[in-house]
Amino acid sequence: MKMKRFIYAAVAALAFAAGATAQDYECSFEAGDYKAVSTFDTWADSPFRTGQLTGQAKVIDNPHRDDINGTGRVLAFHRSQWGSHLYGARVDLATPLPFADTPRYLHVMIHKPARGKAALVILGKRSAWAGQSPETVQLVSPSLNEVEGGKWCDAVFMVRGNVNAEMHSFVVATDTERNPATQGSYTAFIDNLFLNDDPTPRNVSEPYKVAFDTNATVADGTTPFNSAAFSSPDGEGGELKLSASQQAAYQYIDQCPLATAKPGDRVTLDIRGGGADFACDIYADWDNDGVFAAGTDGELVATTPSLVPDSAGAGCTMSFAVPESIKPGNYRLRLKAANALSSRPDPSDPTGVDTAAGGRIIDCLANVHAAKVKVGFVARMCEVTSTDGGLAPAEAEWGKDLVFNLRMDGDYRLTGLEVKHGHNLTGPQHTNGNQQWSVDVIDVTEDGRLTIPARMVDGDVSVTILFTNK
Repeated sequence: MKMKRFIYAAVAALAFAAGATAQDYECSFEAGDYKAVSTFDTWADSPFRTGQLTGQAKVIDNPHRDDINGTGRVLAFHRSQWGSHLYGARVDLATPLPFADTPRYLHVMIHKPARGKAALVILGKRSAWAGQSPETVQLVSPSLNEVEGGKWCDAVFMVRGNVNAEMHSFVVATDTERNPATQGSYTAFIDNLFLNDDPTPRNVSEPYKVAFDTNATVADGTTPFNSAAFSSPDGEGGELKLSASQQAAYQYIDQCPLATAKPGDRVTLDIRGGGADFACDIYADWDNDGVFAAGTDGELVATTPSLVPDSAGAGCTMSFAVPESIKPGNYRLRLKAANALSSRPDPSDPTGVDTAAGGRIIDCLANVHAAKVKVGFVARMCEVTSTDGGLAPAEAEWGKDLVFNLRMDGDYRLTGLEVKHGHNLTGPQHTNGNQQWSVDVIDVTEDGRLTIPARMVDGDVSVTILFTNK
C-alpha cells in the first residue's frame, strides 16, 4: 500500500490550537446549576426504583477539601449493596442539553474508597416525542479511565448520541467492578461535572513535557531542515514540511500517523534541506506512558552523528527499528532538531532545545500494526456476508479496502455505515493524548457490495449498519 500525506507543521499547530475545548455544562453544587439530586438504577426491580428504599444522595459540605478539589459543597452518595452495578447518583439538569453525533466528554470528580472504573447513565428523551419519558436511558458509557481510591480523581466518560435527543439527567455509577453484596456498601463523593471536548482527565500531569514555553516561536530563517519524509516496508508514509516563516518551537501533529510499520520493521526518515551541521534526535514512547525515557529504556531511537555526513546541506537519512515486542497501537514520536551542532542539547534529554538558535521539537504518531486486522459487524435487520457468499469477514489485510456484501431485510432501508477503526477499540480513545481509534460515517443508501476504504483499515475495524424503516 502507498499512502502519501503532506502535513505542514505550521498549519497543524494552528489547527490544534483551534480545537480548544468548548464548555457546555458545569456543575459544582455551589449554586443553582442543577435542578435536583437523587438516585437511579437501570435495574427495573431495584428497591430504589420501586420506592422501597429512598434517600442515599444529598449535597453536603465537602469532607475532603484539598488542592485538587477545594469547593465547599459536594454530592454525597451511599453506594448501597441493594443496587445493581449501574446504580448511581442522579443529577437532574436545570436545562436539558442536546446530544451531539461526535464524541464529547463528561468529566466528573469522584472520591471513593477503592480503585475501579465508574459508569455514566444518561436519561432523557427525544424532544419531538411528547409521550416519551425523560427517564428513558439514552446512553450507558463506562469511564475511559480508572478512578483511583482514597483521593479526588477525574473520571472521564465519552458522550455521543442522537442529535434529536436531549439529556435530562446524569447518573454517575461510582463503581462497576466491586460487588457491593459481598464487599459491602460505602459512601462516595461527586463534584465538578464538566462537559467539554477534551478527553484528558483534569489534574493529571501533562504528558510529553518540554523544557520551554510551548507557545515559544522561532525567528524567520532558522529552519533546521525543510522536510522529513517517513517510509517503511508499508511504503511511503507522511511527510512533514517546515517553512522558514515564524512558527511554534513546539508542535504536535496529531491528524494522522506519519509513520506506519509492523513490529520489527525499520522506519526511515529522509530529511532534506538541513544545514551543513544541523542535528536531529528521534525518540519513541514505546510503552505509551507519556514520557520519553531516553536514558533508561532505549526510547532515544536515532540520532545524527557529531557531524552530519552531507556537508552540502542537502540533508541526511535516519532510521530506527520498531521493537518486535510492541503491541499494535499508535505511539508518540518526537523529533528534536537543532539548527547547529553547537546549539544541540544533550541527546539524552528529550525535552530541551535552544529555541533562540532555531531549535524545535515536533511530535507526531507512528501506527504500529499487524499484517492482518480483526473485523467485526454490528448488523441488525440485515445479512452481512463475504464477497463469495460465505460468513462475514472476520479479518482483513491492513491498509487494503475491506469489501463485503450486505442485504437489508425487506422492511428496512440502509442509511449508512458507522466505522470504528484503529487500535484497542474497547479501550480509551486517547492514551496520553495519542489517539488510538476513530469513528467515521460512510453515507450509503444502496445495499449490495460495499467497501470500507483502505484509509479506515488502519487497525481493527468494527462496522455498525445504520438503517431506518421504509
